[in-house]
Amino acid sequence: MRTLFSFSFALCLAVLLMAGTATADAPDYFAVHIPAGIAQSMEIDGELDDWSWFPDYAIIPRAPLLSRAGPDGLDLNDYDVGIRVAWTGAGEGNQLWVSINTFDDFYDRDLLRGSRTVGDDGWSFALDPDFSGGGIEVDGLYSNGQEWTLQAAGDADVFALQGFSDSYMLFWGNQPPHLVFATGPASDKPWTHGDDNVTINYEWRMTLFSFFDVATSTGEGSFDTSTVLDLNEGVKTHLMFQGDDWDGGDSWDGAWATSNESGATGNGDSMNAFELIVDPDVEAGAPTAVEPNSWARIKASFRQ
Repeated sequence: MRTLFSFSFALCLAVLLMAGTATADAPDYFAVHIPAGIAQSMEIDGELDDWSWFPDYAIIPRAPLLSRAGPDGLDLNDYDVGIRVAWTGAGEGNQLWVSINTFDDFYDRDLLRGSRTVGDDGWSFALDPDFSGGGIEVDGLYSNGQEWTLQAAGDADVFALQGFSDSYMLFWGNQPPHLVFATGPASDKPWTHGDDNVTINYEWRMTLFSFFDVATSTGEGSFDTSTVLDLNEGVKTHLMFQGDDWDGGDSWDGAWATSNESGATGNGDSMNAFELIVDPDVEAGAPTAVEPNSWARIKASFRQ
């Protein structure tokens, strides 16, 4: 009976994915729940071997990425990507987990612009956590959502609010337990401009906020005045991933994303709809869940 149920579950997901934006309620992509027996062993270290449990149907490959420059985009034949989005619910960490595996024939990082990826290889990650839509920056605050910049430098990785200056490393939202970020594989570090045939893994877990208290000009604000979003099965959230593969290009030539709408990094309505799901096959194949006292220790680590 479980096999039939699991097959039906996968078939329903496939139909939803093929439907795309045909119906307003259909998600574009899925974030898959991490079972307790798996989550306890996962580490944010840039090594993606602990993502082997993640189902193939939920991986976002290179093929659906859209050029932000329309027909003028650079050729993607020398670029490959796999994006995985997962989650743990309230009471078990309550965070979004993401891994991005990339391959590029040429690593372009000569401008070193810190919290902006324009002109350098890297990623932009925008989100409207509570699915409310509209602009993410309201009255000088990133209260309704955020746009983050990711860059892999080996010894000085960047995960910053877009446009922040040198102060981004001091910003409370960039620090554990709200955000844990790493790049890898460690055996390939460090990467430098001009490297050929580069594989880079970006991996992070982060708390989502329905109200995020930070002034975009100064980074002022605090966790205590922000509102954490509880993650549960069936919740939808707006996310958008943009990979920048410049290869000497300019403007939007090297920007490829899950959404190519003009406001996709700054407006929730232009981002992609992700639905938080629980896959019965993944849950059934997971190791035995940890005991309650062990979970208490794990949850305590998120508050350190």
